Amino acid sequence: MFFLPAGIAFLLALFILNRLRDRPQSLGLPPVEQYRGEEADLGDTGQGKSLSYKQVVKQYILKNPMLWIVCLATFFIYIIRYTVLDWGTAFLTEDKGIDIMQAAWIIGGYELAGIAGMLVSGWAMDKLFKGYGGRICAIYMLLCAVFLFLFWKLSVQSVIANGLLLWGTGFMIYGPQCLTAAIAANMVPKQVGAAAVGLTGLFAYLSTVFSGWGLGAIVDNYGWDTGLLILVISAIIAMILFIVLWNSNPHLPGSQAHQDHQNKRNAIKT
Repeated sequence: MFFLPAGIAFLLALFILNRLRDRPQSLGLPPVEQYRGEEADLGDTGQGKSLSYKQVVKQYILKNPMLWIVCLATFFIYIIRYTVLDWGTAFLTEDKGIDIMQAAWIIGGYELAGIAGMLVSGWAMDKLFKGYGGRICAIYMLLCAVFLFLFWKLSVQSVIANGLLLWGTGFMIYGPQCLTAAIAANMVPKQVGAAAVGLTGLFAYLSTVFSGWGLGAIVDNYGWDTGLLILVISAIIAMILFIVLWNSNPHLPGSQAHQDHQNKRNAIKT
């Protein structure tokens, strides 16, 4: 159970190490912005190259309020994601009266539905919302809150009904979980893209302290109703945070966020 997946991951890591390149310039090609006739990324400009990595991190990550909002949203997303993974089987057996084997299959389906949610959300962000990740994530989190609320309040022991509600939750939570990294990377110059994504990851895994130990203690003392209420509230908070990001897309010409991005770059130049 442990060594086989680890071995597969190790072999894939070797393949990626051998084949993956960080950007076109690694192979002697021009930056993708130059190829497409778009504005150059800060790291490819003379002004950007004159800035130290520390200066870019300070300006575009530490002083970027929109990025911190993404981090907070990620925190609440992961509370839901890991709570269902950690405690979903226990809740289905203890509160819904579902057989443990059937409960385990439901949680497995939650993960599979999440994969579908990731693919659909990525397509929707690109094709329907033109890069505005906050919009598709806000919609996903609203629907996630609805699925969680119905799962909480519907007093049915049907395997199919509870499975569909949790699978809907998985579909909706894994989309934003995946897109937060893309949203964060789009907010900063490419040279600090990994640092921005890493910051969101820090908040993601800080949430596991609450979703694991914290929620378990809450359920022990106040019951499953309180635990599920916290999940619904978490989904609503994440939705509100993504609404704040509704018009945020720094690299989309014409948006207010893009203009703010340009103003920051001009300030650095002067």
